[in-house]
Amino acid sequence: MPGVIPEKVNVEQQAAITHGHGPLLIIAGAGTGKTTVVTERIADLIMNRQVPADNILALTFTDKAADEMQDRVERILPYGYVDLWVTTFHSFGQRLLQAHALDIGLPDNFRLLNQTEQWMLIRNHLDEFELNYYRPLGNPTKFISALVKHFSRLKDEDISPEEYIKYARALTKGKAKKSLPEEDVAEADRVMEMAKAYETYTKLLLDEGALDFGDLILYTLKLLRERPAILKKYQHQFQHILVDEFQDTNWAQFELIKRLAAPRNNLAVVGDDDQSIYKFRGASVSNILEFEKDFPDAKVIVLTKNYRTKQSILDLSYQFIQLNNPDRLEAKIMDGGALHQTAQDGELKVVKRLKAQRDGQGEIELMHVQTQEEEARVVADKITEMKEKNSQAAWNDFCLLVRANDHAELFIQEFEKRGMPYTFLAARGLFTKPLVLDVLAYLRLLDNYHESAAVHRILGHQLFNVPQRDIIELTHIAKKKAWSLFEAMEHCDEVTLSMEGNKGIEQLMTLVASHTALAQQKNVGEVVLAFLNDSGYLKDITKVDDTKSRDLVRLLKQFYATVQKFLAGKPEGTVREFLAYIQHVTESGDAGALEHDVESGPETIRIMTIHSAKGLEFPYVFVCNAVDQRFPSMDRKDAIEVPDALVREILPSGDAHLQEERRLMYVAITRARDGIFFTAAEDYGGTRRKKPSQFLYELKLLEPPVKAKSKAEPLPERLFQPSPPTPMGSFIGVGAGNDRYNFTKLSTYAKCPWQYRYAFVLQVPRRGSYQLSYGTSMHNALKNFFALWNTRKTDASLKSPYVSLEELLTMYERSFVDEWYDTKKKRSDYFAKGKESLTEWYKQVSKYPPEVLAVEQPFNLKVEEFVINGSIDRVDELSKNKKTGQARVKLVDYKTGKFKDKFEKEDKYQLLIYMLAAQDPNILNAEVEELQYYFLDENKDNTLKPTQKDTDAAKEWVVDSIKKIRSGDFRPTPSKIVCSFCDFKEICEFRAI
Repeated sequence: MPGVIPEKVNVEQQAAITHGHGPLLIIAGAGTGKTTVVTERIADLIMNRQVPADNILALTFTDKAADEMQDRVERILPYGYVDLWVTTFHSFGQRLLQAHALDIGLPDNFRLLNQTEQWMLIRNHLDEFELNYYRPLGNPTKFISALVKHFSRLKDEDISPEEYIKYARALTKGKAKKSLPEEDVAEADRVMEMAKAYETYTKLLLDEGALDFGDLILYTLKLLRERPAILKKYQHQFQHILVDEFQDTNWAQFELIKRLAAPRNNLAVVGDDDQSIYKFRGASVSNILEFEKDFPDAKVIVLTKNYRTKQSILDLSYQFIQLNNPDRLEAKIMDGGALHQTAQDGELKVVKRLKAQRDGQGEIELMHVQTQEEEARVVADKITEMKEKNSQAAWNDFCLLVRANDHAELFIQEFEKRGMPYTFLAARGLFTKPLVLDVLAYLRLLDNYHESAAVHRILGHQLFNVPQRDIIELTHIAKKKAWSLFEAMEHCDEVTLSMEGNKGIEQLMTLVASHTALAQQKNVGEVVLAFLNDSGYLKDITKVDDTKSRDLVRLLKQFYATVQKFLAGKPEGTVREFLAYIQHVTESGDAGALEHDVESGPETIRIMTIHSAKGLEFPYVFVCNAVDQRFPSMDRKDAIEVPDALVREILPSGDAHLQEERRLMYVAITRARDGIFFTAAEDYGGTRRKKPSQFLYELKLLEPPVKAKSKAEPLPERLFQPSPPTPMGSFIGVGAGNDRYNFTKLSTYAKCPWQYRYAFVLQVPRRGSYQLSYGTSMHNALKNFFALWNTRKTDASLKSPYVSLEELLTMYERSFVDEWYDTKKKRSDYFAKGKESLTEWYKQVSKYPPEVLAVEQPFNLKVEEFVINGSIDRVDELSKNKKTGQARVKLVDYKTGKFKDKFEKEDKYQLLIYMLAAQDPNILNAEVEELQYYFLDENKDNTLKPTQKDTDAAKEWVVDSIKKIRSGDFRPTPSKIVCSFCDFKEICEFRAI
């Protein structure tokens, strides 16, 4: 049927579209029209070669790509069809397994678990896993995410539990454990622990009637291997198979493809090894690199005509990516291979170099500045300048690409300051959006009136309009009377509040009373809708049809989809059960997926990660934060790695991580049509200046560097607090609290100034923690022990040890703080752990009794004009200075956490503050010889011998921290580690999860 091939396709594209039988590798460089080739090839097979539509299988990686491909094919075909198998790998596996589940012993109505649900399954059955190495008592869920990822990687490599256990046994097979080195035995035990955990996890899934995404491929392979008749059925059906983005396939997916394609091998794969950037998701670039070995008779077609980017930018990207040789496909195929042609002089002529089909040279520039704030300013300046010069330019012609989401913050702040429209296309973060935090805070309030953090957030919302001064008054009386914030609201007549504040509180109390009753009768979905409607929230965000309102409605829709998903598994799910579900979701590290339609929506500057930009294009692209350890990023290996002996993927000869980062830069550069701009700064707020990214040298952009000058006036040294799109409880005018400080306050400020603001400026009441309860129990027991010890020591008739073990354990039992433990078992475990630790500690103390000078020694230390207070757990006298009579002492601080063999900066500062206090003539007037942390759980110590340099650094840290606090500089510094343990993460829109 003539006319199916569009006239505009080039020679190489047409050859790929019309290829007949046999394997075909289409190497499609960036911007070469691969989607056109795939869709036109499907249409050609149907219309010109009379292949029935349901005899063609086209596989890709995202639902969006599959939908787009199917839409294009449908537009090309002049008639309908029975079925078109254009689908993702996982949807294809799910379809086959649902049809043939019983053939391999699976439930035909299996549930499909996402990554978060896998985490929750393991968490709920943690006691069934025989974990030792990977289950620390202090944080038993610490390694669950690592386990989930490990199991996923095993499935990517098509490794079964039986194979893993067999490998683990082989590590010690035929060898007596006693004859093996201790480290070899420990490693063998660790591997066996993982192998058995994998077996347990697999069994749990089947017991629950569930599969995870990796199972969809693994069990489909099992089906085709163990049921030859079913394999033959689908081999006969799928006469032609096409795979898009082939470089992103993992080992198991390629195995599945090869089995289905045999024996015809009418397999066409489209990909580009230079754009393989999903190693963290299990992608195996070796699949495309080794394709010709699997299919020696494969035809290879290279698409080199680029319809997107100007030549100078293409040349830049090409010379750069060649640094990945010899582990690139272009370099691997030898003389005479399909990717090369022999020139007249006998040398190889490489044909993978992309050739621009658009005239003119692109703009390439490096903007290298001093500070990160200046970096944001020069980007904003450049965009403004280019838009002014080109009247046709639109805001969405510009895109900022960052290596990680948190690198975008200062650019966002600068755009907001200037009123420049932007859209931040983060892939995750639904549960940190202000609107979602509002709804969750209200649900927490309904579930527990004494959840003061939630009450604080709701009180400060514009719906109720309670002035911040009134909230501070309520917080003050709550603290004074030992009330929750809700109880303070109930007694608000005892406080002088504004008329506006009283009105808002009355409105909130009425709403809470109504919805509390509703929550006892209806599921959480109905309660959420009632809040949105009764409070006027929904009305408020929908009354104006603008970009902001549409974004809020979109977020609300996505959040309500989360509620509906929860209710699908528990139709009568209550508010409390939903909150527990959300707690588990966030504990797993899931911040909530965000959906964006990049190619539609308002005219704004786009900000996104490079991974998110794959497949997109923009006239002007800015690659930001091009500095060492940001891009390329640091190599973060899997916490639990698959043993090399089990990995089937062929590993590169070079640095795999650096090569992946280089491919990521290549993808970033090739998103640009007309201009590519690289930005870097020297100062990103740390103690060391950042070095430029090695990629800038490899791109030959630093000879010489282009020093960009900002047109904007420099911002003052102290920036104002950021203003979220929908402020909740944000109050700039509050002072920094009283003039007395302690190490806890300063270390909180060092972790995150915004956390300090919640804790010590606004003084938001917060929930206790079982770790704190346990630590307090141990400290109190030892305090009482040495108090009695020192008392009895003065009795000459008594000998050491002055206090018995039985007395110590009795003190511990009486001191034990029985609060905030999640379960009775956890309380019992911690109580037993404390007894065991103290028993071992007692052996050491009774054998080598210290000369205890003071216990819980309080101090108020003056550092310049500031006062630091605190208490030293224990002061041991080592000797006397005969000349001065001063005691030479060791300061001991007890810890109940995990032993640290190295002193972090802040660890030193705590002990050094204690040392300054002990040396003070008005406190102890002692000579400090040693500083020691004693880790009670492991009965290990770490001792520091202080230097003058250490002391000076501690003083400087104290003074600098307090000055920043008093200046009101509370800019948030979120990080996954800090935020995951923050008491205010539920109400903080800046949290990083």
